[in-house]
Amino acid sequence: RKREKPHMSLDEASEYTGYAKATLYSMTCRKQIPYYKRGRILYFSVTELDNWILDKNNRQKTNDEIENEAITKVVSQGVKY
Repeated sequence: RKREKPHMSLDEASEYTGYAKATLYSMTCRKQIPYYKRGRILYFSVTELDNWILDKNNRQKTNDEIENEAITKVVSQGVKY
C-alpha cells in the first residue's frame, strides 16, 4: 500500500518496523537508526527506514553463502597438516 506522506511518527515507525517505541527511542539516542527531530518530536523517513532495514551489512547470510566462503578461504589459504 502506498503511503501518503514520506515520513512517520514514532508510533507509526514502531508499527512499521515491529520495534517497541522504547527500543526505537533508545536506538535514536545511540544513533543506530536514521531519524529527524523537531523540538521533542521524532520523525522517521519511510525511504530511509526501508534502506536501513534492508542494509546489506545487516543481511544474514544463507548457509550456502557461509559454506562457499569457508571453502574459498580454505582453498585460498591452503590446508596445512
